[in-house]
Amino acid sequence: MMINMTTNLQAALKRCPNQGDVLPVLGQAFHELGDFGQEPSMVFAGPDYPAREFDDDGRTILIPCSFAFWLKRDDYPADCDPAVREGGAVYTYMLPEDY
Repeated sequence: MMINMTTNLQAALKRCPNQGDVLPVLGQAFHELGDFGQEPSMVFAGPDYPAREFDDDGRTILIPCSFAFWLKRDDYPADCDPAVREGGAVYTYMLPEDY
């Protein structure tokens, strides 16, 4: 398992005036994702989502947050990618415009 965060998201979080409210939602987003190879594999968080709900036939979950970010999980079988030699999930936190 690898967890990444884009540099754009890192910079935006440093400038965020309400980090104390946003940081727990980053953790919540991680826990909302399904297991390896299961759905949902993507989380959209932000002020446009008034309540937690599923979207895209269960492939995506929407969660409310004062700060917009996305989290996606990519699943790699063993030996598929040299960076994930034994296989597994790669989680990437990003701003919506990073996608």
